[in-house]
Amino acid sequence: MSYNTTERKENFELSPGEMAVVDHASGAVARDTIAPEDIAAWRHGRMFVNDVTIGDVVERLQRYHRAWISVPDPRLAARRVTGLYDLTDPDRALQALVQPYGGRLRKVTDYGRVLTQF
Repeated sequence: MSYNTTERKENFELSPGEMAVVDHASGAVARDTIAPEDIAAWRHGRMFVNDVTIGDVVERLQRYHRAWISVPDPRLAARRVTGLYDLTDPDRALQALVQPYGGRLRKVTDYGRVLTQF
Protein backbone atom coordinates (compact mmCIF):
# COMPACT_ATOMS: atom_id res chain seq x y z
CA MET A 1 0.00 0.00 0.00
CA SER A 2 1.46 3.34 -0.92
CA TYR A 3 1.16 6.49 1.14
CA ASN A 4 -1.04 9.31 -0.03
CA THR A 5 1.23 12.08 1.25
CA THR A 6 4.47 12.46 3.11
CA GLU A 7 4.79 15.54 5.27
CA ARG A 8 7.49 16.89 7.59
CA LYS A 9 6.86 19.06 10.61
CA GLU A 10 3.48 20.18 9.34
CA ASN A 11 0.19 20.05 11.13
CA PHE A 12 -2.58 18.12 9.47
CA GLU A 13 -5.87 16.54 10.48
CA LEU A 14 -6.70 12.90 10.04
CA SER A 15 -10.08 11.89 8.71
CA PRO A 16 -11.93 8.76 9.86
CA GLY A 17 -10.14 5.72 8.50
CA GLU A 18 -6.74 7.45 8.28
CA MET A 19 -3.63 7.04 10.39
CA ALA A 20 -0.29 8.78 10.72
CA VAL A 21 2.93 6.77 10.55
CA VAL A 22 6.17 8.27 11.89
CA ASP A 23 9.53 7.13 10.56
CA HIS A 24 11.76 6.91 13.64
CA ALA A 25 14.96 7.51 11.67
CA SER A 26 13.95 10.61 9.72
CA GLY A 27 10.98 11.93 11.67
CA ALA A 28 8.92 12.01 8.48
CA VAL A 29 5.18 11.63 8.96
CA ALA A 30 3.13 9.80 6.37
CA ARG A 31 -0.63 9.60 6.05
CA ASP A 32 -2.17 6.20 5.31
CA THR A 33 -5.51 4.43 5.59
CA ILE A 34 -6.54 1.80 8.13
CA ALA A 35 -9.45 -0.59 8.16
CA PRO A 36 -12.05 0.29 10.82
CA GLU A 37 -11.76 -3.16 12.45
CA ASP A 38 -8.01 -2.63 12.96
CA ILE A 39 -8.26 0.78 14.63
CA ALA A 40 -8.74 -0.53 18.16
CA ALA A 41 -7.19 -3.97 17.74
CA TRP A 42 -5.09 -3.45 20.91
CA ARG A 43 -8.31 -3.38 22.96
CA HIS A 44 -8.80 -7.01 21.95
CA GLY A 45 -5.20 -8.05 22.61
CA ARG A 46 -3.97 -7.62 19.04
CA MET A 47 -1.53 -5.30 17.33
CA PHE A 48 -1.97 -4.34 13.69
CA VAL A 49 1.03 -3.09 11.71
CA ASN A 50 1.15 -1.96 8.10
CA ASP A 51 4.40 -1.88 6.12
CA VAL A 52 6.77 -1.27 9.05
CA THR A 53 10.16 -2.78 9.84
CA ILE A 54 10.61 -5.80 12.07
CA GLY A 55 12.75 -3.57 14.29
CA ASP A 56 9.83 -1.16 14.75
CA VAL A 57 7.42 -4.01 15.53
CA VAL A 58 9.85 -5.43 18.09
CA GLU A 59 10.04 -1.99 19.70
CA ARG A 60 6.24 -1.95 20.00
CA LEU A 61 6.02 -5.57 21.20
CA GLN A 62 8.62 -4.85 23.88
CA ARG A 63 5.89 -3.08 25.88
CA TYR A 64 3.97 -6.35 26.15
CA HIS A 65 6.89 -8.67 26.89
CA ARG A 66 8.75 -9.01 30.18
CA ALA A 67 11.92 -10.15 28.38
CA TRP A 68 14.45 -7.95 26.62
CA ILE A 69 14.19 -8.54 22.86
CA SER A 70 17.13 -8.20 20.47
CA VAL A 71 17.41 -8.31 16.68
CA PRO A 72 21.20 -8.30 16.12
CA ASP A 73 20.99 -8.74 12.32
CA PRO A 74 20.28 -5.31 10.78
CA ARG A 75 19.02 -6.96 7.56
CA LEU A 76 16.36 -8.88 9.48
CA ALA A 77 15.45 -5.79 11.53
CA ALA A 78 15.01 -3.79 8.30
CA ARG A 79 12.56 -6.26 6.68
CA ARG A 80 9.09 -4.78 6.26
CA VAL A 81 5.94 -6.52 7.48
CA THR A 82 2.20 -6.10 7.57
CA GLY A 83 0.19 -8.21 9.97
CA LEU A 84 -2.01 -8.69 12.98
CA TYR A 85 -0.17 -10.03 16.03
CA ASP A 86 -1.52 -11.56 19.24
CA LEU A 87 -0.39 -9.50 22.25
CA THR A 88 -1.54 -12.13 24.74
CA ASP A 89 1.30 -14.42 23.60
CA PRO A 90 4.28 -12.16 22.75
CA ASP A 91 6.64 -15.09 22.00
CA ARG A 92 4.18 -16.44 19.43
CA ALA A 93 3.86 -12.95 17.94
CA LEU A 94 7.66 -12.63 17.68
CA GLN A 95 7.92 -16.02 15.98
CA ALA A 96 5.14 -15.11 13.53
CA LEU A 97 6.93 -11.84 12.82
CA VAL A 98 10.20 -13.40 11.60
CA GLN A 99 9.13 -16.83 10.35
CA PRO A 100 8.22 -15.64 6.81
CA TYR A 101 11.88 -14.56 6.40
CA GLY A 102 13.34 -17.82 7.71
CA GLY A 103 13.84 -16.26 11.13
CA ARG A 104 13.60 -17.89 14.52
CA LEU A 105 12.85 -16.79 18.04
CA ARG A 106 15.51 -17.93 20.48
CA LYS A 107 14.75 -17.93 24.19
CA VAL A 108 18.08 -17.13 25.84
CA THR A 109 16.67 -16.86 29.37
CA ASP A 110 13.30 -16.07 30.92
CA TYR A 111 14.27 -12.42 30.48
CA GLY A 112 15.98 -12.49 27.08
CA ARG A 113 14.86 -13.19 23.52
CA VAL A 114 16.90 -12.99 20.31
CA LEU A 115 15.44 -12.97 16.81
CA THR A 116 17.78 -14.53 14.25
CA GLN A 117 17.65 -15.40 10.59
CA PHE A 118 19.29 -18.80 10.93
